[in-house]
Amino acid sequence: EPKYAYTLAFYLNRSAKPEAAARLLEDVIARWADYIDSYVLLASICESRGERERAGGVYRRALSLHGIAPQIRDMLNVRLAALAADSRR
Repeated sequence: EPKYAYTLAFYLNRSAKPEAAARLLEDVIARWADYIDSYVLLASICESRGERERAGGVYRRALSLHGIAPQIRDMLNVRLAALAADSRR
């Protein structure tokens, strides 16, 4: 069940263990590719660690999924555009 692994990853990240959280989220994405929350949290972790290129890749992977709610798609596009703007500075 992806929501349980996602929840564990969330708490790992909050407990200052972002590497473990990121690994777990990659596993969740590999098993349940359509669980959008995992992409959002993973990209957020990558951004907070300064891994902008990796975060952008995660956002692009999420955007390639079908059936994403319009609000989530808009948020992903905003974050991706913000990363692109930051990289031009």
